[in-house]
Amino acid sequence: MEVWINKYKTNNNFNQWEHWTKGNQLPVMSTVCEQKKRIGVFDVPVWFADIDGNGLADFLCMEPDGRTWALLNSNGGRTLTHHSQVKKTEGKDRANLNFVDVNGDGLDDLIWTNKFNGDTAVWYNKGPIPASGSSFSWENKGVVYQGAAQGLCQAFPDLDGNGRADMHVVDALTNTATTWFNDCGDAGGDDANTLTVSAVQPGPAISENVEAFMAALHEGEYQEGPIDDDKVGALAAVLSFHKCDKGEKDKIYAGWQQSWILMDYIKPKVSSIDWNSAAALEYLGPPGINRPNQERIKTILNNIVTFQEGWWWVPGWLDFKINVRCDDPADECPDPCEHPYEGNTYAYSKGLDQSTEDFYINFCPAYSSLKGVEDLMNEYKSKDDPEEKYDLENYHLSKGFTWFHELLHLGKVNKASNALEYILDYWVVIRCTDRVGNIIDKAFQAYGTLLSKSLARVGGYEGAGYTQVNDDNLALYVLAGLVQDKALNNTYPHLPLAPPPPSKVSPNPIRVGNLFEVNPNGTSTILDEAFFSVTDRCIPGLEAGEKAQMGCNNFATRDMSPAAYLAQYDSWAARK
Repeated sequence: MEVWINKYKTNNNFNQWEHWTKGNQLPVMSTVCEQKKRIGVFDVPVWFADIDGNGLADFLCMEPDGRTWALLNSNGGRTLTHHSQVKKTEGKDRANLNFVDVNGDGLDDLIWTNKFNGDTAVWYNKGPIPASGSSFSWENKGVVYQGAAQGLCQAFPDLDGNGRADMHVVDALTNTATTWFNDCGDAGGDDANTLTVSAVQPGPAISENVEAFMAALHEGEYQEGPIDDDKVGALAAVLSFHKCDKGEKDKIYAGWQQSWILMDYIKPKVSSIDWNSAAALEYLGPPGINRPNQERIKTILNNIVTFQEGWWWVPGWLDFKINVRCDDPADECPDPCEHPYEGNTYAYSKGLDQSTEDFYINFCPAYSSLKGVEDLMNEYKSKDDPEEKYDLENYHLSKGFTWFHELLHLGKVNKASNALEYILDYWVVIRCTDRVGNIIDKAFQAYGTLLSKSLARVGGYEGAGYTQVNDDNLALYVLAGLVQDKALNNTYPHLPLAPPPPSKVSPNPIRVGNLFEVNPNGTSTILDEAFFSVTDRCIPGLEAGEKAQMGCNNFATRDMSPAAYLAQYDSWAARK
């Protein structure tokens, strides 16, 4: 330990400090604290507080559970006396403990702040009286300060100079502050109703967004590790809400946090994607089709994993807001041209460009009814019926997946290079013959498991495959891997069965579920008229760059897939 002594009171000069080192003013003894810093700005082992009341800062070493030993400072800082335990553990996390003088008796007390609601408990320092294995006594007074914000936003300085710690709250979003002054009238303790509020600057004591973010986190599914207190305000500020009430914000934050589960899963795997795995083959297409754009796909996935808590500190990460709406400005909740086969639109995105000012995600009322990512995995992994257990469609519609899907539309995610088009919900057009022999077009969006698998079977898009520009192909590839690894003990969720890859010359129609068949002559036979009836009016408005043509002649053939996958597929098909 080295010390620089502030000499302002003696020389009236802030620029002159007296440097003390071990053996030079400081005593020759060890001041090494064997404990280590952990995650979080405040989770540190070394503290300086005056616990013996002589006006000098003592050296404190705190274990993660709060147990503390000390070097008591005396003789003007030239003597340090070791105490092996001055405070026993109270079972509280070190990151939320602090030493301040609450009652004005000159002895720094121990406080613990609840990081969620700000309530702060106090242990009064009764001085060097041995008790409970400690050389100091401490009186537990319970909660003395009623929280006015989440714990990170509260501090306990003595702003009015009366020797007692006041409660000071800073709004992380507006940088406004409010102070509750500790006006206790005696030195015996912090009497009831003596904290008076005085606004240092006008502003709310707590942000509704921070409160909603913490409520979602506290009750949500994201379990990879605690979110550090110093991140919370920054993370809550990433979403800019428009016409969303408190309940809607809670659910929207919950979905964003659940999407981090998908991001955490794919992050370490992007650099070494197995392009011959069943998930890659069925959602990203055979390597023979997607090879020219594999690096682009990897870049997109690398981009999306940064939209979560682990990247909040990266310079530039918070230079934008994700605009979130709940008022359905495009009137698409629901719209028959948006995901028609489901009957519900859960969310949609608009303004698909690099400027996030024009980009927004609107969450529809149906979104609130969706379950969580973990909820669905826990529900279906225990099913006895393999038709339910191994059908990815059952794991598909969750709040977290919806968020992951919509983020892929964001320009900052999907613009992997200048040559790559925006990621869309792609349309597929099939050519049919009506009852009187006329050739007509029918269309569907490649949304959901079966139709995304169908698109992955089709070549095209500059010879590189459509999967790099269709949102659900990318999102479902990630979800399939997550479910396989985390829910199904490394068994691939192969249902619904993808269309069969044809041989070089296919004399038989290629069937896509119970929706339609693609015939060898390039036309298709509609099996479910109702499915297509709602999309007929959408076809004229489709641009060339947002639709694919599907026919037998552009299906990926069997020789494009590895033998191991074909054997798997044939075994799945034999069970149907």
